[in-house]
Amino acid sequence: MLTRIITASGFILTLTLAASSPALAQGAVTPEEVKNLYECAEESNPMERLACYDKEVADIRQKLANSDIAFADKYEFKDVYTTIVGATQFGRGKWSLVLEDGSRWLQTEASRLRRVELGMPVTITKSGFGGFRARINDRHTIKVKRVD
Repeated sequence: MLTRIITASGFILTLTLAASSPALAQGAVTPEEVKNLYECAEESNPMERLACYDKEVADIRQKLANSDIAFADKYEFKDVYTTIVGATQFGRGKWSLVLEDGSRWLQTEASRLRRVELGMPVTITKSGFGGFRARINDRHTIKVKRVD
């Protein structure tokens, strides 16, 4: 199961999907529910536009009831517990990490982290000054930023 978080208008739209499409995993795709609402906004006939919105809102309500999607405050960040599925060393002692959910994180400062292996557990947490930290294999902690 794949969870995707999309920020829009001060909220985060979290979609839980059964598929594992790389494009969806990266969060680069606008969710279908949002695209449908955008299409409603383009409808020139006021009655048809309202009918379109009513239909799409009913669909979103049903998906919320089924826990297929969820809303959260965009400033809320919950720790991420996952595994590393891709790792590339770049620069001088820095790493690019791809996590199981498809997100990509870059190390922001060089450290003595010499080895990262696929399948290693990683925990992403919010640091005290608004940045993020990745704790790899419950041993090494590095500063990171999300890029995808």
